[in-house]
Amino acid sequence: MKKNYIKEIRSKVGHQKIFLNFVAGALFDNNGSLFLQRRGDTKKWGLPGGAIELDENFNDALKREFYEETGINIVLTNLIGVYTHKSHVIKYPNGDMCQPIVVLYKVTPNSKISTKKKNSETLELSFFEHNQLPTITNKQHEEMIRDCFKLNLSSVTRKI
Repeated sequence: MKKNYIKEIRSKVGHQKIFLNFVAGALFDNNGSLFLQRRGDTKKWGLPGGAIELDENFNDALKREFYEETGINIVLTNLIGVYTHKSHVIKYPNGDMCQPIVVLYKVTPNSKISTKKKNSETLELSFFEHNQLPTITNKQHEEMIRDCFKLNLSSVTRKI
């Protein structure tokens, strides 16, 4: 797997808008609350996940990113959807712009769930009910979170 793919691309295209590929995971507790991460970059909440490195597949990328951000090992159970739209453009503090393409999966834990993990990417972790959501990081995450709660995830039939 080639590390720093995004840095390499940015060295060639500068700050101009590009497509970037991401994965995210929806982890629910037994009460139907959704596990969210308060991000270090925006200080707002979103689904755990991150960028796919060159030569990495979606499954491995999500397992790696979810663990790096939460300390939780996961199993991918269902594909929820693929999200991208011209209105979902992100402008990072350094001026880089992208239109993210996010592949969202329902996941289950394969290790103990803890909300204690903290690092530069993760300021806080917590479960939230659909009617008590915190400030979400961007419109794309709002849409994905809304879909997570809207869908009866146990009836999703696209197993991976």
